[in-house]
Amino acid sequence: MADESEKNDSLEIIPLDALQALDANALLAGNDGSDTFALTKPLREARAKAEEDGDEPRRKALGLLHDLLNIHLKVDDRAEPFGPMFQSAEGRTCTASDFCNQQSDILAAFAAEIEHPVLKARLADIAWYNERKRGAAGKMAVEAYAEIIRQRIAGELHRTHGDNTHLLDCADTATRMMVVAGRVYKKSALPPFLSEVIEELFQACVDARSYVAFCHVSEIALNFGIFEWEKVLAGSEAILSDTEGQNYPMAVQGVCELAERGYKKLGDSENQKRAQDRIVEQDLKMRGQVNQASAEAHWVRTAIDNLRQFGGNKERIAELRKELRDLEEASLDDFAGIPYQMDLSELVSGTIEVFEKLTLPDILVQFALLNKPQSKEKLEKDADESSEKFIMGSLFAGSYADRDGKVYAQTGAKPDGDEEKAEWYKAQSLMASELHRQSVVAGQIEPARRTVMANFPLEQRHFMPIVYNSPFVENGYHHTFSLGFARFWQGDFISAAALLIPQLENSIRYVLKNSNVLSAKMMNDLTQDDRSLSSLLENMRDEMEQIFGSDLVHEIDLLFNFRPGPAMRHQAAHGKMTDHQSYGYDAVYACWLIYQITVMPLLSQWKEHIAPQIEEQAF
Repeated sequence: MADESEKNDSLEIIPLDALQALDANALLAGNDGSDTFALTKPLREARAKAEEDGDEPRRKALGLLHDLLNIHLKVDDRAEPFGPMFQSAEGRTCTASDFCNQQSDILAAFAAEIEHPVLKARLADIAWYNERKRGAAGKMAVEAYAEIIRQRIAGELHRTHGDNTHLLDCADTATRMMVVAGRVYKKSALPPFLSEVIEELFQACVDARSYVAFCHVSEIALNFGIFEWEKVLAGSEAILSDTEGQNYPMAVQGVCELAERGYKKLGDSENQKRAQDRIVEQDLKMRGQVNQASAEAHWVRTAIDNLRQFGGNKERIAELRKELRDLEEASLDDFAGIPYQMDLSELVSGTIEVFEKLTLPDILVQFALLNKPQSKEKLEKDADESSEKFIMGSLFAGSYADRDGKVYAQTGAKPDGDEEKAEWYKAQSLMASELHRQSVVAGQIEPARRTVMANFPLEQRHFMPIVYNSPFVENGYHHTFSLGFARFWQGDFISAAALLIPQLENSIRYVLKNSNVLSAKMMNDLTQDDRSLSSLLENMRDEMEQIFGSDLVHEIDLLFNFRPGPAMRHQAAHGKMTDHQSYGYDAVYACWLIYQITVMPLLSQWKEHIAPQIEEQAF
């Protein structure tokens, strides 16, 4: 994998005549794929044949098309929509800017000759993205995206993975189409075919009851002035008219929230209240899909939060608060004793072999089960045995310096009394814990992540079912967690660490609150403040161990809090994490551990409730 700084210099310019010699239209004739993955297989096969025949120019030209199709399109990222399929500290795969200047001129010319709309859209879009003055290429990309949507709705193109009735891929295509169109046309003078294709997709979403895609398409239509709110609300009522048998309340809730906004905009208070009631109804339906008291408390609390925001629901809130108190009492043991499973034969090869065969929902749950916290009891036993074997090491104190040479922590010699040993045990466990994290990251987390990302370009939406259902994620933090998990899977560990590590402390407080444990502290002026992670571990460790288990609490302490350990919470909160540290074993493991804690409470309902929601979001 090439380093990013070397990428542009290492890519050879492929001339137009070499691309034309491929006869790409014949090569892709009959290919009915609607996504870039569908086109990569015939290109790989043709490239392998060219290599076998020793036809180097053809092999390079096919390799260029293959690399272009494997660039990850992030439709929701307006600033940088194209990115590498995966990246790591060692380097990354190709991205759009690697093919700028002369190569983009060639791509724009070649795109005009391509018939398959998926390849035409990718070539023209990258050519336009790299140089906005190529307006003709941008318009060509817009027309190609529109054709992809038309042919998908007509059944002429099909998804590589998943049910064709799920139209979320079309909504993504429409998003990119309109972003480009907004730049190459005047917003007030969009060509009529754009309104026609958006309207056709809007109706297809209503007919297919594709709730998530409906919301996306409606937002597009509203943002670009294609529809007025009245049309969106009519579609909302149509798609909500029959939700019988719909086992995905979060998707239905999205439409309800859209309708609530619309009725508020139009000043229709009666229908706005009806939409608000529907929103709360979906919260309580999600409560009915879980079988743990802490998870039920999470959804009841979410419903109460929504009712408070809507206002005027005092009786309903009082009723739910009674239910919440009962659930809080029953939730104390929900996190304790959760079994961990491992289905790995060897470290790296076994991980790759396992994850190559899994479906996306199974991938997301097995990733959380890759490892388990080290046993606190075993770590302490090993520390005692080591001190007996290496006597001199236990007789002297130690000091730890940061990268600037400042001593930031000191540890003492082995104490005599058992009560003073807690800090010494933690210090003695640092080396074993560090080796454990390195082994898990290098041998399991990274092989699994890279294997999955080579086949599934995971995005924020894939994690929404997890974060919305997890009792570890408080209402109002769903997008932060899902974005953090997406960036983690994509290999952007700087963003992942910055997003996820600061959330651990608040989520622990939230779980304690749902378990009827007050985590706030009284200040000298009689005001109350939330406890920090260090304060929670110092003053509420027993309550945390009751909920999370002693081994997990010990690992949280060693990784996020204890100094001279990595102290990831301190590092992230105070801006002390360098770029290099964000890609280090400790930061990667910390992000994965937060993912694991988020997923673990969902295991018992994963197959029945979570997996179908992930499939809905994925396709």
